[in-house]
Amino acid sequence: MTFRRQTRMGPRILAFIALVLVVLAVGKVILERRASTVSGTVYDEYTGAPLAGAVVRWDTLETRTNAAGRFTLIGVNTALRDKPIALSADEHASLDMPSNQDEAKLYLRPDTISGTVSDKAGKPVPGTRVVSGTVSAQADAQGKFYLKGVSQDPKIRVAAPGYRVVTLQPGRQQRVEVRLEPLVVRGLYIGFGTMALPERREAALREAERFGLNAVVLDIKSDRGLVNSELATPLSEGIGASVKQSYDLAATLRDLKARGFYTIARLVVFKDRFLGLAHPEIAVREDGELYLDCEDQHWLDPFSEKAWDYNLDLAQNAARMGFDEIHFDYLRFPSDCVQGSLTYSQEVTSESQRAAIEGFLERAHQRLRPLGVSLSAAVFGLTTVQDDIGIGQFIGDIARHVDYVSPMVYPSTWRSGAFDSEYPAAEPYRIVKLSVGSAVERLKDTGAKVRPWLQAFNDYKARQLPYGWSEIETQIKAAQEAGALGWLLWNPAADYSLGSPSP
Repeated sequence: MTFRRQTRMGPRILAFIALVLVVLAVGKVILERRASTVSGTVYDEYTGAPLAGAVVRWDTLETRTNAAGRFTLIGVNTALRDKPIALSADEHASLDMPSNQDEAKLYLRPDTISGTVSDKAGKPVPGTRVVSGTVSAQADAQGKFYLKGVSQDPKIRVAAPGYRVVTLQPGRQQRVEVRLEPLVVRGLYIGFGTMALPERREAALREAERFGLNAVVLDIKSDRGLVNSELATPLSEGIGASVKQSYDLAATLRDLKARGFYTIARLVVFKDRFLGLAHPEIAVREDGELYLDCEDQHWLDPFSEKAWDYNLDLAQNAARMGFDEIHFDYLRFPSDCVQGSLTYSQEVTSESQRAAIEGFLERAHQRLRPLGVSLSAAVFGLTTVQDDIGIGQFIGDIARHVDYVSPMVYPSTWRSGAFDSEYPAAEPYRIVKLSVGSAVERLKDTGAKVRPWLQAFNDYKARQLPYGWSEIETQIKAAQEAGALGWLLWNPAADYSLGSPSP
């Protein structure tokens, strides 16, 4: 029985095998009919010249164009319409073409710009940042730079500490020579509240013009955490931090630029009442309760990346509005009026504090550099002569990520005995020169420039010494002699009616 069944199955098996072979043969014929030879010519979009050496790839197949820009790719399955032929070439943007297109003329757009950056005397300016959209590069020791991946009709922004920013649109020009003009910032601060008072704001600006100043520092996020509504984010709106002020910030910014002012946006980072109250999970705690400093303000945990991104969202909005520079203040761990034990999301050590501050600045660099804006940071005056003062500010670390380090070297803030001075506020020249000189020496190899904050307010300690233009000019002279590149005047009330400068 078994033998007869197997005998009867034999013809069926043979027939099945024959059918499979026929199907395979037909399939092979169909596939071979679909497999095609695709040819074409590739040109440079800008010059119109044939592009030799361009890579043409489909699936695992690959060839290159010859000297005449011609290519032939054998074995392309033209039925696979969702799998295009990819073309690429050095210094050009890539391009896809349909797999069933033949004898096409294809144009690859150049996407690179190179060049050199030098000063007015023709000397290279190493470290210059060259930015185009999301693409950026730094000039090398010879001032040379190379940008890959620029968009069509790109806008290029060239910036270096101590020089005016240059913006250009090279069009189809792929090589540019950039000459930078020096810029030494001489500025003053106008606070969040003062900007909303037209008479006081204009009085400060008139003083700036009268004294030949060329820069203005404006709050975009105040010491309390208030934010101008024109720069608001969904989070700042949601926590009630956004304030609609009585003036148009964008129009004011345009006016300042028209009057020749370099514009600096001051952003208070980790001191923030509004975000601290709304999100206590990212706020600093003291003995289990939200920490309050000497001014009854809350602080954000410097380890919190949510705090980082909140501030950088605001900074990006300011950069897009047109500010020339973002200036970070209160970029530190709190130290004021601490009565108990402060609690953070991570263990606090000198190393972890240092990593938190540098981590924030690394992210700031990533998010803000592509916008072409300059970066700066205010630091305690004591950091000019001493690292690790318990707040996470190591000026060498900070200098690696910013263009300007601004130590607050106000003579009134130094304790008796600093620089062997019995009463530092009585020796503004000596205090400023020694502290700024120390910072300049310590940061000489970082690429960042030292641009100090100077005291433009009366001494508040025992002697309550008046500080007018005589004391301000003394500080300016000391800072310049110590090697600073520019300076900023701090008066919290923006009252700069302090007399007249020397002839």
